[in-house]
Amino acid sequence: MIEDVRVDRKFLNLILRYDLFTGVLPVNILFEKFYVLLWCWFFITWVLTLFNTLLWFYRMIFPWNREQFIKKYMKLAGKEVYSGSRDKKLLEKFVTSHLGFDGLLILRLLSINVGLIFTLEVIKELWKLFQEKYEGIIN
Repeated sequence: MIEDVRVDRKFLNLILRYDLFTGVLPVNILFEKFYVLLWCWFFITWVLTLFNTLLWFYRMIFPWNREQFIKKYMKLAGKEVYSGSRDKKLLEKFVTSHLGFDGLLILRLLSINVGLIFTLEVIKELWKLFQEKYEGIIN
């Protein structure tokens, strides 16, 4: 619905004519719908990013999540680590001292992006290195 309005103005004995278009332009409606869609997309992306960030913090901050992650891979490797209190302390030392937050972050990223088998092999090698390093302290 576009209306054409003609305006005449007198300026220094000259008559100036203006054509004004009033009403809603179809392009504005299209742009409005596009920006609403874009806003919804940004909002959904923001919510998902916030959820994912909180989930990563939950996985990395609490110690039982870190130990559970390593314990799962050790069980897949055929090494029962969590049977006694000695093994529990050994696993805790492996997770906190040997790997730390950085190592666990890298291992989690490996498990997500590369896959189970490669991550399992990396954890097995890290466990071997840990046992060789702390063999004198453990026994």
